[in-house]
Amino acid sequence: MVNSRNDLEELNIQFCNLIFKNGSLTEEESDRLNSVVNSAVKIQIWHVPYEKITQTIYKLSDNQIGGIVNSVDEKLANIKARSEGQKVEIDKVRSDTVRHMHLAIVQKQYIDSNLVQANEGLKHIKTIKDSIYTDFIAILGIFTAITFATFGGLQLIGNIFGKITIFKLKNIGGVLMLGAIFLLGMYLILIALLIGISKLNDKKYYLSNSVYIITTSFLTIFTVGFIMMENLVSINILAVVLVSILILLWLLTLLRIYKKRA
Repeated sequence: MVNSRNDLEELNIQFCNLIFKNGSLTEEESDRLNSVVNSAVKIQIWHVPYEKITQTIYKLSDNQIGGIVNSVDEKLANIKARSEGQKVEIDKVRSDTVRHMHLAIVQKQYIDSNLVQANEGLKHIKTIKDSIYTDFIAILGIFTAITFATFGGLQLIGNIFGKITIFKLKNIGGVLMLGAIFLLGMYLILIALLIGISKLNDKKYYLSNSVYIITTSFLTIFTVGFIMMENLVSINILAVVLVSILILLWLLTLLRIYKKRA
């Protein structure tokens, strides 16, 4: 029977394939479309296949959508009714098809716009998530580095000063020298840890002026301890050289700070 579900499905498939064909229809294809539409309007339960039209519109790209409505409208305008009674039905098929295509295009544009906004939102959320992970790693790494350096340095200083039994310049000078060396080593380890953490987070670690001040301070402590050594007090030339180098380092450090603030 013509009214069977399979026959209706076949009519709908042929109708959509012909009206959505790229370019103009051949004479044979025009006759087939004419036959399909005239046969369809005779079926009481037949209607324009909105769902298939919508599926086809949704599959098209933005460039293809541009002239699709005019193309379909021209194909349907060439259909000739076999009787006066069918002319009204065919005109209705044409108007319903074109109207639903406009509706489907608006729906597709609305959905595509929402998808773009959703993708942008997901990218923003991913950026925030990556930033949270980065900040967490940085904070944890900095806290670990500071804790390691602080407790290690305090324990080291305690061990060094705990070994002083007789308070002589020689003993104190040696302790100051060793303390300055170990503290400088701990500080350099801390800087290395912070640089490593910054590289893990794809960030650049900038050395501030405090690095030069702290380094010069350690060298000052070392020089004071060196001079306080009993067996080196007589070596005036070496002491003068160390003091001169130390003064030069302090001048360079202060000059760097002044230039950065200017």
